[in-house]
Amino acid sequence: MVHIVILEDNQAFGDMMQISLEEAGYSVRLFATADELLQSFDKKPADVLIADMIIREQGKPTPEGGLTTIFRVRQLALRMGRRVYSIAISGATRHPGMQDILGHARTLGADWALQKPFHPSELIELIDKLALDERR
Repeated sequence: MVHIVILEDNQAFGDMMQISLEEAGYSVRLFATADELLQSFDKKPADVLIADMIIREQGKPTPEGGLTTIFRVRQLALRMGRRVYSIAISGATRHPGMQDILGHARTLGADWALQKPFHPSELIELIDKLALDERR
């Protein structure tokens, strides 16, 4: 079974992803902060990380957003001898100066990128492909 961790500060969007992925047969854990996700990852690693690029706490962006989390999870996984695939997600691409955030995420290490909003089927299709590739 593919184990997925999600970093998403929008509870409704996070719940939608979690429910959709669980219904598709995946094991999913949802986190609102990078600290919670990283502490959990130490105890129970995942195969896939889905990370929102901009994480807000009390309405303000934190430095512990998706890019930092992708990097830190990748480092933890390497120490454990694991490979973790990462999917960067963001709705910030509509804002001035943020149009390339997902491209930068790919350049800096994300395996895939999806612009929010997206339909759950797009995410499931991407992870289904990953699961098939992983079994080869």
